[in-house]
Amino acid sequence: MSENPYAAPQSILEGPTAISTHPGQGSPYGEFRHTTGLAYTLISFFGLLFVMNLIFISMLWFELSTLSDPLYDYESAEYLALENIRAPLIAFGGILYFMVVILWCVWMNKSCKNAWLINSRDGALALYRGRKAFTPKWSVAWFFIPIASLWKPYQAMAWIRDASQKPIGVNMGKLVGLWWTFYLLMNFSSRITSYLEKQADTQEAYATFARTSLILSSVDLVSVIFAVLVVFRLTKIQQVRAAELNLV
Repeated sequence: MSENPYAAPQSILEGPTAISTHPGQGSPYGEFRHTTGLAYTLISFFGLLFVMNLIFISMLWFELSTLSDPLYDYESAEYLALENIRAPLIAFGGILYFMVVILWCVWMNKSCKNAWLINSRDGALALYRGRKAFTPKWSVAWFFIPIASLWKPYQAMAWIRDASQKPIGVNMGKLVGLWWTFYLLMNFSSRITSYLEKQADTQEAYATFARTSLILSSVDLVSVIFAVLVVFRLTKIQQVRAAELNLV
């Protein structure tokens, strides 16, 4: 039997398939992680580290001034008080740095997972600039691998940035590059000062160590500032992008 000639024609074209809004679509790492609390905790520890650097700078400045004064009384109460708090301050600074490393690794791992999720939902808006994708574990692990740690962590952070931000609009600009530049300079300067400190077996050698440390200390302070800006900016961008893509 033939079809009804008076029936309305039916289109053979199929409409576009609706994209699922289920969190984790296209990403092997699940739903979006809220990292704001973690980020502010990390920034707080960076702040304490910044203050500790200022304290060590003040101590070096005081020691350098005493070395330049041949009549200075090294048995004075102020000098003995400084010597008594030196070891506890160094120990506290080491613990503080260790906590920053742990918090940074956790934050970067979660940020990388969020970047995978944002990119899986972002479609054509994602720009990689030819960068290779990094897994969350390797984005952290590269920091601890000799030689490769000179460039791989930067590539991982750059990938997280590119997979998270918009091509136009809210972005991090050159912040990641500045952070990594001063991070490398900080590590290089710390090796120089450590070497000079080990060689400081005379008063003159210690004065050289103190002067060099005072000059290079500015690198440490700027490095902390850029690290804080990276954490704050990337966390904010991921929160904004997650809201735009209905991931939260």
